[in-house]
Amino acid sequence: MSFTVTDFEDLLKIIEAKPEWRSRLQRALFPEIDIPKAFQTLAASQAEMSSLLKRMDARIERLEIGQGQIKQDVTVLKQDVTVLKQDVTVLKQDVGVLKQDVGVLKQDVGVLKQDVTVLKQDVTVLKQDVGVLKQDVGVLKQDVGVLKQDVGVLKQDVAVLKQDVGVLKQDVGVLKQDVTVLKQDVTVLKQDVGVLKQDVGVLKQDVGVLKRDVGVLKRDSANLKGKAQEQTYHNKADAIFGRYLRNGRKAGSWVADHLYAALLDEKVSEAEVEQVLAADLLWIGEERQTKTQLVLVMEASWLAEANDVERALKRAAVLERIGLHALPVVGGEEWTQDATTLARTHHVVVTMNGYIDKDSWQAAWSKRTQ
Repeated sequence: MSFTVTDFEDLLKIIEAKPEWRSRLQRALFPEIDIPKAFQTLAASQAEMSSLLKRMDARIERLEIGQGQIKQDVTVLKQDVTVLKQDVTVLKQDVGVLKQDVGVLKQDVGVLKQDVTVLKQDVTVLKQDVGVLKQDVGVLKQDVGVLKQDVGVLKQDVAVLKQDVGVLKQDVGVLKQDVTVLKQDVTVLKQDVGVLKQDVGVLKQDVGVLKRDVGVLKRDSANLKGKAQEQTYHNKADAIFGRYLRNGRKAGSWVADHLYAALLDEKVSEAEVEQVLAADLLWIGEERQTKTQLVLVMEASWLAEANDVERALKRAAVLERIGLHALPVVGGEEWTQDATTLARTHHVVVTMNGYIDKDSWQAAWSKRTQ
């Protein structure tokens, strides 16, 4: 019997009309593949893969439970560390290191979760591709083999992670014990600090008393030095001023007579008379070159200050006002910067260690003779 086929549709109609031809046509088209056996092999592979994935999901769930317990332990530890931070600064540094370690652990767990998620996504894609893999059984077997190897590696990684989690739990336990001991040490330290504060309070009181005593001693010492300086100029006036004045002598009484006469004439006040007579030294003599009678109004201190210069200027000015020739003089073993500047500006005679500064004498005398 003969038949003709003009297009593919004719071929389909003939195959549908002759069902017994289909198996022969399959053997003719795919002689190298046993189709029924291939489908059986594929079904077995799918069943094995599904079993592996279920076991993998169960292990991942156990791992997540362990991770949850670790997170709870870490949370409790953070609370203890927070309380301890308020007591000791050194523990802050240790807790900071612990936080860094826990952060690294969280990062590692996060990465593991991401890897598991990616693996689940890959399995989902693999399920979707099963329909396509049915057309290529050989390629599917190779991919399943590779997947088995990857699952084996994943099992090894999970085992290592479990060991690491166990070690971390032990470390957390040891750290909790250390924190307890440290809390006890901090309590003892607080007690010691309380006692130390009391001792410091007593010491502050003693230092306050000592400062007051030293202040009194300094004032007494300054007064004694000032009196000694004044006495030195009284005793050595001839030697100190003899270079510039001849026939030198103390002028307290002589100046007092002139002041009280001026007081009667209302040229000075009683306060001015008292101020001039309160000078540390009143010395009179004749200026060697001009023979001019000259009164030196002197203030003497161990430390010459600006107020010493001002008093000498005011008292000499009172004598000048009643017609006497007078020069302000300030003597001191030491001088403040303000006193030095004021004396130079207002042409006051300066003496140090019993010696007259030549430039200051010439400047003061030149100003009075202008």
